[in-house]
Amino acid sequence: MCDENTAKGNLYDAISELTVHDHICIVYETKEEQLNAVVPFIKLGLDRGEKCIYVVDDNTSKVVIEAMQKDGIETDSVIKSGALNILTKQEAYLQQGHFDPDWMIQFLKEATDLAKSDGFNALRVTGEMTWYLGGDIRLENLIEYEAKLNYFFQENDALAICQYNSNRFSSEILLNIIETHPIVIYGDLVCKNTYYIPPDEFLKPDQSDLKVKRMLGNLIEYKQVELKHKESEERNRLLVRSVSDYAIFMITPEGIVSSWNEGVQRIKGYSSDEIIGKHISIFYPEKDLKKGKVEYELKKAREDGKCEDEGWRIKKDGSRFMAKVIITALYDDNRKLYGYAKVTSDITERKKAEDVLRQKVQELTSLNRLSQKVSSSLSLDQVVNAALEEVTAAVTPDLVLFFLRDGDNLNLQGMVPANSKYCHEETPVHRVGECLCGLAVREEAPMYSSDILNDSRCTWEECKMAGLRSFAALPLFGKNGIIGVLGLASGTQRDFQKQSIFLQTLSNDISIGLQNSILHMQVKKHADELETRVAERTDELARANIRLKELDHLKSMFIASMSHELRTPLNSIMGFTGIILQGIVGKISDEQRKQLSMVKKSASHLLSLINDIIDISKIEAGKVEIYVHKFELLSVVKEVINSFTVLAKEKNLKMDLKMSKKIMVESDERRIKQIITNFVSNAIKFTEKGSVNVCVLQNSGSAIEISVADTGIGIRKKDMNKLFKAFSRIYIDGVIKEGTGLGLYLSRKISDLLGCEIKAESEFGKGSVFTLTLPSRCT
Repeated sequence: MCDENTAKGNLYDAISELTVHDHICIVYETKEEQLNAVVPFIKLGLDRGEKCIYVVDDNTSKVVIEAMQKDGIETDSVIKSGALNILTKQEAYLQQGHFDPDWMIQFLKEATDLAKSDGFNALRVTGEMTWYLGGDIRLENLIEYEAKLNYFFQENDALAICQYNSNRFSSEILLNIIETHPIVIYGDLVCKNTYYIPPDEFLKPDQSDLKVKRMLGNLIEYKQVELKHKESEERNRLLVRSVSDYAIFMITPEGIVSSWNEGVQRIKGYSSDEIIGKHISIFYPEKDLKKGKVEYELKKAREDGKCEDEGWRIKKDGSRFMAKVIITALYDDNRKLYGYAKVTSDITERKKAEDVLRQKVQELTSLNRLSQKVSSSLSLDQVVNAALEEVTAAVTPDLVLFFLRDGDNLNLQGMVPANSKYCHEETPVHRVGECLCGLAVREEAPMYSSDILNDSRCTWEECKMAGLRSFAALPLFGKNGIIGVLGLASGTQRDFQKQSIFLQTLSNDISIGLQNSILHMQVKKHADELETRVAERTDELARANIRLKELDHLKSMFIASMSHELRTPLNSIMGFTGIILQGIVGKISDEQRKQLSMVKKSASHLLSLINDIIDISKIEAGKVEIYVHKFELLSVVKEVINSFTVLAKEKNLKMDLKMSKKIMVESDERRIKQIITNFVSNAIKFTEKGSVNVCVLQNSGSAIEISVADTGIGIRKKDMNKLFKAFSRIYIDGVIKEGTGLGLYLSRKISDLLGCEIKAESEFGKGSVFTLTLPSRCT
């Protein structure tokens, strides 16, 4: 049986299936046939790590090397490495000066062993056997050699191709050669040789029993192959006939149907009697026949082996269906075309599904593109233009109209295409409830009409006069109802409702963009109004600011005047009162001393109030001056405490100072002293018994904390937020302590100017703690 790889292009694949222990002969007529087989044989051996020997005779070494190089063998490299040897007949078959079969076999045995010891996987040999024709060599020796080689290859890791030119060897010799080789290469075929005679039978005389067994074995093998072939054909025939999903039939080289299956009748509607003997052109539409499609498909199948196509085909009843067709050319062993196999499947439903899917993809693409366009702009004109453009591209109507709602009116905002024969620029204003567009607003639902000429709902004559036939009105929803209508029109009868889901989604996306643009217009309108109001208010504020500056100037003048006009008499009062109290002008009574002390105290309080007001005014005006310098903090704190010693003794209060070391501070000494003074003054004022403690600490971060703690009446939690407000005074048990209510407010303002921090802690009935913290940069 011949190998199935019969095409010349597959000869290489067939030779690649030869393995170690194979004994092959090639019978060739031309040098091309010879080299097409033996050169790939050598190339495969080199690729597999085998030692290769080529014995030349009919060809020269140069011819063989050039053929190998043409096939991609790097001959210089493999010859140098010892992987390839090219020998002459004198170096091989006739090395002894004559041909000895046993010696030659021993030669091959030693070459195999040497190849294995050198690391090669096997020995691969091919020899041009024409050397036999040039000497006085008996045929019996050659045949004996070929027969004995079969023993050799069974026992050694070697394989060989013996080359015989059919033009130079007689039929008698070739007959014997064929009988001694299990495998024969002929033309582009690699064949298992059914005429091969094993060496036990061939070399020994009178082996009739073995010959009979071999021949009977061959007969049985032939019959088994024949039966398998028939069984296979019958199975295939039954399988083909039972398949109903595919129309499978055989065609003659001329295109005549020669067989069919059940699928032909199901798909095409023809019975076997109606179809067999007819030309396949009856399945093709007239348009395809005029184009020569049948001839083209058969020609393509002949040239390429197969032709595949998808297209319309005709059934017996004349209806069309979408078919997938595969036509395969059929050849016999001699490569002669004997017909075609044609398989047809009905893919109409699949194509419909693909068309639906394709349409869905296009719709989703359009929706995505529309969404991007309408969401990227807040301009009403741009949103309308984008909607008109994308609707035209996605739905392909003959005309698209865009209406905006204004109360009960629908005003035309846009119409495309502008150059359409269906355009009618003199478009009257639609009203809610009239014609399809007005009904869509009233009913808040899409309106469809495939024939407006005969639809009583369609009252707008301009559309009919323009030549339109079908219409769809899609309401555009806003936050508070319908804000517009999208109209789609066609000059031919068309059912827009088939795309209702897509159109509704499309109109929803347009509605969002339209709503955003309308909101943007409203916001812009409000913004413009607000801008006008802000401008007016700004003018008012500017005028007020000028007035405030004038008032501030007047205030500064007043403060300066008050500073001079009030301080001067107060200082005089305090000075003269002090002189009288000292007895310099004469002795005074106890009652006089009491009254004068009250005058001096009131004058001092009034002077303090004036000074606080002046300080606050300067701070708020940004005119206060800060004098920063280095000073020693302990002396400042002691000076404040000493100034209150007499007052503390009068109230029988204990005063204590805790300060571990002298600390140099860089700040405004007078202002720091002013804050500490206020803390100590308040502590003594609101403490009737117990103590006032001043503590100065410098923490690890170098910040300094000056705290004044008392055991006074304390402050309720609800009053804590009043502490640092101007003129804020706290009532305790219905009684209010004297004071201006400016001390802590002024202290907080000064602290902020110095970059310091003030905090207060208190527990009602137990006392309070006021702390001034100087940042580390002040140390």
